[in-house]
Amino acid sequence: MRRVWVITVAAVCISSLLVLKHAWVSEDAYITFRYVDNAMAGHGWVFNMGERVQAYTHPLWFLLLMVGGLFGADPFYWSIGLGIILNAITVGWLVRHLSRNGTSYLAPLAALVPLFACSSFVDFQTSGLEGSLTHFLLLMLAISAAKDGAGRLLRTSVWTGLLLLNRLDMFFISMPILACVFFSDRSRIRYRVRSVLIGLLPVIAWEVFSIVYYGFVFPNTKYTKLGAIPLGAAVRHGLTFIGDFATWEPLPAALLAFGVVMLIAKGDRLQKTASAAVLVYMAYLVTIGGGFMRGRLLLPALFLAAVATSMLAAGRRIPRYGAIIFSGLIIAGGILSYFRAESSPDFIMRGGIANERKFYGPANSLAGRLGGASEHKLVGLGLQLRQASMRRPVATSYDAIGMLGYYAGPRVIVIDELGLADAFIARTPYLPIERQRPGHPRHEIPEEYMRERLDGVVTETWADPGMQDLWESIRLITRGPLWSSSRLAAMAEVWREYGI
Repeated sequence: MRRVWVITVAAVCISSLLVLKHAWVSEDAYITFRYVDNAMAGHGWVFNMGERVQAYTHPLWFLLLMVGGLFGADPFYWSIGLGIILNAITVGWLVRHLSRNGTSYLAPLAALVPLFACSSFVDFQTSGLEGSLTHFLLLMLAISAAKDGAGRLLRTSVWTGLLLLNRLDMFFISMPILACVFFSDRSRIRYRVRSVLIGLLPVIAWEVFSIVYYGFVFPNTKYTKLGAIPLGAAVRHGLTFIGDFATWEPLPAALLAFGVVMLIAKGDRLQKTASAAVLVYMAYLVTIGGGFMRGRLLLPALFLAAVATSMLAAGRRIPRYGAIIFSGLIIAGGILSYFRAESSPDFIMRGGIANERKFYGPANSLAGRLGGASEHKLVGLGLQLRQASMRRPVATSYDAIGMLGYYAGPRVIVIDELGLADAFIARTPYLPIERQRPGHPRHEIPEEYMRERLDGVVTETWADPGMQDLWESIRLITRGPLWSSSRLAAMAEVWREYGI
């Protein structure tokens, strides 16, 4: 028991120090911060006052940030604190589980070294985004699914529901595991279905709220991003995204592949299912074009593969000297891989993939904030807009709306040129593929729309009547009374033309 505590405390302390060293907040996180500010000020769960559009993709994380808002906490420090705490809980729970159920210290090592040798993983344990919460929920899902006994299916369903509430695209990595537990259960089918429905109640309730309040099933980012790049080009970029990760994070990428192979070859039914879940999720990533933040969207796959592989190792006896040699090699490889990732370029790399933490530099890091680093230029621009809004109505447009929107304050209307926080722009035609970058969709925005939003000049007849009809419907959906018949009719019309 004492050995378990020593290993657990050491792992928690080392990992926490590493995460603290990298602690930062991304530009995208400030989009959610603005939602929290508006909610706390009584303006609703909105980005722009009076417009119900869901630009955030992580409702459960948003609710945790709201807790900080209730106490007046600065979201910069609150989000970093949440990330560090969730990281400590995740590492501690994982190490104790493996140490209690295994025969070798090699099992925790097999999980933690690939993760914390991964610069991207360490970066996104904070960042103001939902990564640390996703990893904690994935761990609890894996442990619940692996633990036999009464209530196994219900527990697995609950963690699946919370994971989906945190990010809907976790469907691809969680559903194979839930399905495995569902079909392994020997109880009557109606009891199994009831357990699943009870577990999924949080995400079901959220979807009902989303349809009623925002008018759509998915976050607005889905409607603006998917389709910006044709499938063939998306697949090519998705493969580039994975290749970039393998280039700059060689050990984590190699152990991800090794773990999947070992789970398929040596794992039990659940472990083989976990490997399938990793592959299904990675296939989904490839088809949507990957992402623009290096490694970020791959991290759930890396985390689940590391956890499942370590659970496989925990149940096997390994010769002492073999364990020592393997441990030395994996630690040395992890250190070399970590420093290689840290040496990557600061700015945009091939395929429009960026090291976001380095891109925004000291201005967005915890160390920089505490050390008095110069603020990012978007902060200054936002504060100028805030001052101007005290004298007159202000509207502006930009393609990076996080820090700008947060510091501008609720009185400034910010038009998102990428459509992340704009339900109308999200459904306008895309510009040619040469103008597109994954995660940064460019649209053909009607001039009449921008004149109305920025200058208050309403055009009676637009050049494109279809776009004018779309704007009238979107205006009803995002601004009209929730239960008005005209709003419901507009929702049905937009769903039919552009998808639910």
